[in-house]
Amino acid sequence: MFRKSNAEYFKPAAHDLLNRLLPVCFACLTAYFLAVGIRLLEIPFWDHAAFSFNNEPLMGTHDAYGWMAGAKGIGRWADQAMCGLLSFLHTLTGLSIGTLNFWLPAFVAPLAVVPVCLLCAYWGYAEAGVMAGFIAVTSFGFLLRTRLGFGDTDILTLFFPLFFAAGLVWWLTPVTRSDWGASEKAAQKPKKGKSKKIRQQVILPENSPESSGSEVFSPFFIWRRALLVGLVFSVYMWFYPSGFPVAIYTALPAVFILVVLKKGVDWHIICGGLAIILSFGKLGWMAWFVTLALLAAARYAPIFSTNKRIGMIALFVVLILYPVLKGWYPLTQLINPILSYAKISSSQGAETLLSYPSVKQSIREVQNIDFSQLIFRTGIHWTIFMAGFLGFVLLVRHYPPALVFCPLLLLACLSFKLGNRFSMYGGPVIGIGLGVGLSLLLHKIQVAPNLRWLIQLMIIIPIAWLVWNTAHTFRPGPIIPRTYVQTLSQTRKITPVDAQLWQWWDYGFAAQYFAERYSFGDGVAHYGPYLYPLALVHSTPSALQANQVMKYTAQSQYRQILKEQPNATDFNPSRIRSLYFTKRPLPSFSKMKGQEAKDMMRRLSINSRDWSRDLPPLYLIFSWENMKLAYWISYFGNWDLAAGKGHPGRIQKIGGRVKFDLKNGTLQTQSGRSELKSIDVIQEKNAFHLSWPVKNNSHAIVNELSQEVYIMDGTIYRSMMIQMLIKDPGDYQEHFELVIDNSPWARVYRVK
Repeated sequence: MFRKSNAEYFKPAAHDLLNRLLPVCFACLTAYFLAVGIRLLEIPFWDHAAFSFNNEPLMGTHDAYGWMAGAKGIGRWADQAMCGLLSFLHTLTGLSIGTLNFWLPAFVAPLAVVPVCLLCAYWGYAEAGVMAGFIAVTSFGFLLRTRLGFGDTDILTLFFPLFFAAGLVWWLTPVTRSDWGASEKAAQKPKKGKSKKIRQQVILPENSPESSGSEVFSPFFIWRRALLVGLVFSVYMWFYPSGFPVAIYTALPAVFILVVLKKGVDWHIICGGLAIILSFGKLGWMAWFVTLALLAAARYAPIFSTNKRIGMIALFVVLILYPVLKGWYPLTQLINPILSYAKISSSQGAETLLSYPSVKQSIREVQNIDFSQLIFRTGIHWTIFMAGFLGFVLLVRHYPPALVFCPLLLLACLSFKLGNRFSMYGGPVIGIGLGVGLSLLLHKIQVAPNLRWLIQLMIIIPIAWLVWNTAHTFRPGPIIPRTYVQTLSQTRKITPVDAQLWQWWDYGFAAQYFAERYSFGDGVAHYGPYLYPLALVHSTPSALQANQVMKYTAQSQYRQILKEQPNATDFNPSRIRSLYFTKRPLPSFSKMKGQEAKDMMRRLSINSRDWSRDLPPLYLIFSWENMKLAYWISYFGNWDLAAGKGHPGRIQKIGGRVKFDLKNGTLQTQSGRSELKSIDVIQEKNAFHLSWPVKNNSHAIVNELSQEVYIMDGTIYRSMMIQMLIKDPGDYQEHFELVIDNSPWARVYRVK
């Protein structure tokens, strides 16, 4: 049936194999070490006592602490792959979890150069891998998320989609059997005396591994390739399940290519391959059943395997098994994240009837970026972006399977709406476009391979300089200061294991890692039923309401535990702590109508209720760091459940030179003069408060220790997050007991 066996194309002589491997290895290692070096530029600036605690460097992102807590077996992510990786490396090396997670981004994130360099070599342009790989892993959208101390899943969430996309290209190239050019027209106009069915073959550069003149590949060969791509998909899902939409969006161009080029495609082969690949995404062990059935048919029943229906039937079965085994979750997983990141819909869940506030707009990584920032984050410089984009167009013209990278570039371009985290997907596409596009042009004008290497290496120098010129200005920025970390560490020593800690959700993961307790609210639990009560406790001027909202919310979780597991009171405290993470709070409250819920929360500020049963130990933590977030905390905490909108207070950090007239109660800044209703001045050993009988509702807080000045209105000034942090704790002793006092940086209260 085939003029040559498949094995003939993949048994090169030893020296030929070495000649192919050496350029790829050189490209990978060059791009990798350049990227590592860029990330290590910050090392000298980390040598400061404020950037470490207990001989562990502090992290630069909140989520890093979530994975570190999970590596300890605490939190929602304890069973995730990233936590397992940290735990394994901790056991293997003896290094602390914090130290490992600090260094991992610098050495693991640049591994994304590997699939890029392999793909460039597969196309026959190994020299392009240096530039393509370097841009892929140092484009600022990715670099900013994988610096020292940014130990998040991003260290591999570019590596896997790039490997998956490269695998799709590898799988698609032979199965389409098209020369993408002039010979396609010749195939449509057969010569006299020839069969009308003319086999088309892939035209690749002379040094490509598949440029040996192969006409067709067997279904067994193609489906075996699909198996390997499916395994990459499976590992991707194991490490980062949230990447499912990205993987599916990447695979969609495969279908597009086949629709456009359907005259040159054996549909049963491509459908069978898609069935194998997609089955490894969500079907677990069933994927092996689908794969082995197709491979067995292709190997031992070639007549059966060449039946035009078998591949389509297999794909249909897989698409049916998705909703049968997983419900509609795979479909909603494709749609809901986009709607959520685009701020079109919130993630409140079907269990709630209330119009809770959405946290998305306040999260830094999902905030929109403008076009100039998009260019900067994906292409480093506008000239690189434009050249890379044009090079990618040229690449697609020669090798249409490269269209699988279009969704990644589209996600990056949509970061102006989806948020800046998606910009990291654009760098690899621009890098591949620039590197391979340049090599295509040089190949077309018959530039010698050695000279092509030299040109690529020369061009990488100014690009590396542009990256270095920005990266060398980076400075350490721990997401949580040492004083707050010290407070959380102290909290671990004085609280029972089953205690609930209420701090603002941004610091929930850090509380899980340092305090080793359940934290109400974190980087996952920051939607409606978590966000609203947490913000209300911070924003209310009523200590009674703060006390009772905490009790009401915690009781709703604890009663769920007792209802589902009557023997829960006999569990050890660690077991109780882990059960909190699985219970969504306020199930009954969330089903109320808006006005009814609003009235109930108001009553909690007026009428004291009996909360003697079904309550875990509760602790409330306030921090000076909340000043930076006070506007958003006030926005969520003063949310009108009936009207579905917020009524936040106002707060501003004053920069530059300021002058206070304490006699008349005025503040002079660069923008003008304003009256103050009160001022609180925090000094090293004491603090004082002054007020004036004016109608203006502006209050000033001056922290002489940190040289910071904040001006705020009464809504924020009278909130518990301000008053309980800087005022006499005795004012709140009826409802709260102060147990740790690191004022003004942090205070911990026990709920009475």
